[in-house]
Amino acid sequence: MTGKLSAMFFRFWRRRKPLEKRWLELAKGLGLGRADDGEILLQELLDLPAGAKLGPVLESAGAPTVRAYLFYYIRPTNERSRQLPCVTGCLLVSQEKFSPVSWRAVRKVHNVISSLQASATGGQIVLAPDDAEFNETVTVVAREEQAVVGLLGPAVRRVLERIVGRVEAPPLLTVAEERILLTAPGQEVELDAAEFILSDVLSLYAALTAQSR
Repeated sequence: MTGKLSAMFFRFWRRRKPLEKRWLELAKGLGLGRADDGEILLQELLDLPAGAKLGPVLESAGAPTVRAYLFYYIRPTNERSRQLPCVTGCLLVSQEKFSPVSWRAVRKVHNVISSLQASATGGQIVLAPDDAEFNETVTVVAREEQAVVGLLGPAVRRVLERIVGRVEAPPLLTVAEERILLTAPGQEVELDAAEFILSDVLSLYAALTAQSR
């Protein structure tokens, strides 16, 4: 059996397992534990749609002041909804502030659409000085432009570029003063991308912490 066929067979065999079992096997492979308070915390912090099913929440063991939660949820079936049914994500919560204001970042779309989306939330597009390639790849939106411009150093920009290009459907990144939330929608839970979603959030936290010092 060729390598390509072997990989296809492995993916088919793996998908026959229940999702929760595959998710917990992923946790074991990544050295993650199940967060006892994770589901309650995420229910409080995430604006989950009514009827959404939240899977087991995993926690990354790190510094005592920082907790990172890897999760997924499945939206209820709605034939009229254009939203993708599954969301895989990571929430990082810190006891220390690493961003002076809240902002978000998404994959760049048409300039007019980006401006309309920013205006709809009362924000404006933030451009990184002297980095046209970044500005053509990532749309950063914030209400306080200058405060966020100061955060967009080279290391932060590289992580953001990696995040928006990681999965097929456009991911959404939201940064608050003490939190980072990265979600990736899809037709299925992004098991293959979950490790990278976690590592990207941790990398962004490290870059923002270094940039704010």
